[in-house]
Amino acid sequence: MELWRNRVLEKHYLAIYIDCIQVKVKREFVDCEAFYIILGVNEDYEREVLAVTSIPTESAYGWQEELAKLKKEVSLE
Repeated sequence: MELWRNRVLEKHYLAIYIDCIQVKVKREFVDCEAFYIILGVNEDYEREVLAVTSIPTESAYGWQEELAKLKKEVSLE
């Protein structure tokens, strides 16, 4: 998992797809959590999972935070 999280991302993607799925998760009790999923389509038209993150609820702020992290990762390379 650490290798996947620390991999080098492409500098350019033809398209970025963002979506969220609500999943029941059991921690101290069962509750729904939002899993943010970001996919990229590279120049070979292959889809790549760029990020999967669990945040308690879906929100515009959550998306802003996840996309900012992704942008920072790409610009560091």
